[in-house]
Amino acid sequence: MRLGLVGYGFGGRTFHAPFVAALGEGVLAGVVTRSAARRAELAADHPGVPVYDTVDDLLAAGVDIVTISTPPSGRLDIAKRVIDAGVPVIVDKPMASSLAEARELVAYAADRGVLLSVFQNRRWDSEARTLQAIVRSGAVGDIRLVENVLDRWEPRATGDGSGGGQLLDLGSHTVDQVRDALGPVQRVFATIDRRPGDEYEYAFDLLLEHQDGIRSIVASDVLQPDGRPRLRVTGSTGTVTVRGLDIQTDQMLAGLRPAGHGWGVEPHERWGTLTTTAGEQRPYPRADGRWQDFYAGVREAIDTGSGVLPVAVEGSLATFAILEAARRSAELGTWVHVSSV
Repeated sequence: MRLGLVGYGFGGRTFHAPFVAALGEGVLAGVVTRSAARRAELAADHPGVPVYDTVDDLLAAGVDIVTISTPPSGRLDIAKRVIDAGVPVIVDKPMASSLAEARELVAYAADRGVLLSVFQNRRWDSEARTLQAIVRSGAVGDIRLVENVLDRWEPRATGDGSGGGQLLDLGSHTVDQVRDALGPVQRVFATIDRRPGDEYEYAFDLLLEHQDGIRSIVASDVLQPDGRPRLRVTGSTGTVTVRGLDIQTDQMLAGLRPAGHGWGVEPHERWGTLTTTAGEQRPYPRADGRWQDFYAGVREAIDTGSGVLPVAVEGSLATFAILEAARRSAELGTWVHVSSV
């Protein structure tokens, strides 16, 4: 597989290029960026990887698939250009600036018979994989409530507000995690906190009602110095509580790479706690994070010609519909039903 990457900002440099390069020499076939600073970073990070001024230059050089890691406002046009060339495309989350744009892109790819996927790497977070394991094992009996919360003290994350807000940025991941584990969502009740002056959405609390009656709370606050538990799953026989964010982000920022020893491994002291309705407490295994599985799955799909990429666009569309319903709920102050996709 020869993969081209469009954009070498924080996302492209941190969450895409290292995982593609870890698949072997030559898999990262080229990067599109005009920034002199980004070009210097690419040369230092991945010596010898070609750099291009435009998407057309990248496509002309020959690639099997393209990942787009640019700001949401420009992704639709770039993705269409790649699709027009008949090349499969992966779009960073969120896949567009609105549900209407996302639907347009999915239809555009389908009409031309070109593979399209969305980079939902946080389905391979430790917490998401732990939630999946709890659902499969029945560790807490019949599940009635899942709390999926990602708080942190990060005032700089609000930036100048030009990138949107936490609901679209982080919610694209955290809502996707519970929807993927628990199934479709029927309706949502939401509150969204905005920073005075620029309307940046720095915090949100969503109550989701899934089709089978389970409820989930998905929340985030980037101005929270003492965060809530990362994951809590409550059922008829007990509760599993997991604290602390998946270890992969810290490992990446510390310079560790996905091919390195210990990548994603959660030490026992970071395991969760199972508290039973009988009052017993014991450690609950925390799944290791495996972001590397996304691009490994992409390579398998391209090399085998299976036509099945790791993330189906239908799931990402369903997540987008939940986010738009949440924003409307916050405006109206009431439950809002989620539209079909």
